[in-house]
Amino acid sequence: MWPFGKSRNPAAELVFKGGKEFFEYQCKFGHTEIREKEAIVAIVVDAKKEFGTSQSVAIQPNGIQKAVIRVASDDGGFIVFADTVSSNGKRLKPGDVVFWVPVIWNKEIAEAMGDERQGWIGPIVAKLKPELLPGGDWSIACRY
Repeated sequence: MWPFGKSRNPAAELVFKGGKEFFEYQCKFGHTEIREKEAIVAIVVDAKKEFGTSQSVAIQPNGIQKAVIRVASDDGGFIVFADTVSSNGKRLKPGDVVFWVPVIWNKEIAEAMGDERQGWIGPIVAKLKPELLPGGDWSIACRY
């Protein structure tokens, strides 16, 4: 199981209007440091709208979902491409918040993208509800 850790807050439950607001909160107050094999919050980007792909989130024949995600960071996030670890779980859509786990860093990708952070490769392991539970626990919608 991937280490999800806890958010740096709150004492009471926090429920957000949606994924966008939850993601913005995480960029400002949440965990944004990339650590190998430690989950970090990201939001699903509409690849069809942003990059002209045929689908917002692609589904492979084996059921694995391929998504463009923006990973939480102090500067508002950075883009990476990621797959779900399995075909289990709910279908992703733009605006969903997820846990992404950076596993391997690739120098060539980082150089090609022009951002060291974008050299990280890793899977989407869970979809989150846009809320934080008391004590900083995450509200998991489903695991992949």
